[in-house]
Amino acid sequence: MPTESNASRLLRQFGQIDIYLFDQILRGRFDARRRLLDAGCGRGRNLVYFMQEGFDVYGVDQQDGAIASIRRLAAQHGVADPDRRFETADLAALLTRTTTSTPSSAAPSCISPGMRRTSRP
Repeated sequence: MPTESNASRLLRQFGQIDIYLFDQILRGRFDARRRLLDAGCGRGRNLVYFMQEGFDVYGVDQQDGAIASIRRLAAQHGVADPDRRFETADLAALLTRTTTSTPSSAAPSCISPGMRRTSRP
């Protein structure tokens, strides 16, 4: 019976992750952080590992198609409520609105409660 190659196993575990992010994982940069906001998340290639490890993940991207893809990916990995965790939005506008002193309850509707908590300074 053929065994899975190292490359296949790593690909399944980490997806098509950026090498810089992979380096940060190896350095333990996420050991004490369990909540992530991927700004410009695209289709979620950098979030596969974090989803599999049970991190509290969120994402924003300008492309509707990318958000639809990452929502499907998140659902496949058992992430709760992907429709609220991944949203189509303009990052510049999102950051401008979430870094003001506006109370959380008055934040724009395009920012889910989870994203408000995640993106606060």
